[in-house]
Amino acid sequence: MYTWNDKQHSVGIKEIDEQHKVLFDIINDIYICIINKNYSILDKLLLKIIVYTTNHFKTENEYLLKLSENITSDLKQFVIAHITKHETFVDILTKKIEDYILYDKMILIDIAIFLNAWVNNHVISEDVVMFNLLKI
Repeated sequence: MYTWNDKQHSVGIKEIDEQHKVLFDIINDIYICIINKNYSILDKLLLKIIVYTTNHFKTENEYLLKLSENITSDLKQFVIAHITKHETFVDILTKKIEDYILYDKMILIDIAIFLNAWVNNHVISEDVVMFNLLKI
């Protein structure tokens, strides 16, 4: 379960921080549904996280591109790689959710692990570093 902490999680842009908070809430709700085997609500949450992350990444990518307009090419490549990770995340998560819906409820553990890794490795680590680098 995730609890928002401004000091650890904030990227310093209110709109992105608010969206990350909502993502934390959706992921927490998904975990609760998995634990309680509440599949009817879980199915809705899984669709919600795909739509929400797609919209969130659109917003975040716009900020990243705007903030990276006047930076070195090395850092710009880092920004482009970061944006590519967003696209990959949506593709992978969509595939996992399709597999869950069509084939196997056991894939829920895989989805939970994937979301956990994403929050820890991308949102908490990379997003915070990326936005701090671009504010220089």
